[in-house]
Amino acid sequence: MYVRDHPPTLVRAKRAFTLLEIGVVIGIIAVISALGIATMRGSMPRYRMVNASKQLKGDLMDLRMKAIEQNRQTRLVLEESDDDYLDPNSASAGAWKMEVGNRSRNSTRWRAVEDGSSSVNIAKAGNRPFPDVSLMPWGSFSGPGRNNSEAIVFSPRGWVENPAEDFQSSGYMVLTLVNKEARAKGINDFIEVRVSRAGLVDLEAALGRDPDGGTVGVGGATTSGAFLSGGAR
Repeated sequence: MYVRDHPPTLVRAKRAFTLLEIGVVIGIIAVISALGIATMRGSMPRYRMVNASKQLKGDLMDLRMKAIEQNRQTRLVLEESDDDYLDPNSASAGAWKMEVGNRSRNSTRWRAVEDGSSSVNIAKAGNRPFPDVSLMPWGSFSGPGRNNSEAIVFSPRGWVENPAEDFQSSGYMVLTLVNKEARAKGINDFIEVRVSRAGLVDLEAALGRDPDGGTVGVGGATTSGAFLSGGAR
């Protein structure tokens, strides 16, 4: 019987990576990781500032809804600001609390909201810390009626009851959160929380613009005047 010979099977030798090649790959990964960490660290204070502004906006909107639902006045009382917000080396500060009145108008007594989050303190040692973020001084709010100074008061209709002098010429009551780490680099980076007479709340980012109305800071106004309705972009 004739048996056909099969050609010999070719076996290819497997090529291993050399130590040099592995070292190059590890080096590339290390560089990419370092760049990513540096970028993340640089953006974290701005991310925290955006989240702090969302916190304040959310608290204001919750108070407005509580006023409508419970047919009682509600108010956000401003308790602490950062007088040294221009000094990037000073400690961050900012605090407010949420309260419900005992009447639909001219409340005589106020109590904390009942959901367990009546007070917010954004300082490093506060209950809602946002490091390197501060609430700028807001000037002075006289508030409606008696004992409502430094407060934003909502009516059961959802409107803001504060007198006209508490509003800026733009028609808003304005609270400003500032990125203090950016200040250390000579960049003005802040977000305005704007409350209209009708009780609507908007966020406006103004990177590069002077919060005191002066010239544009170092770095340019790359997002100056950008509205952030509903969050950051």
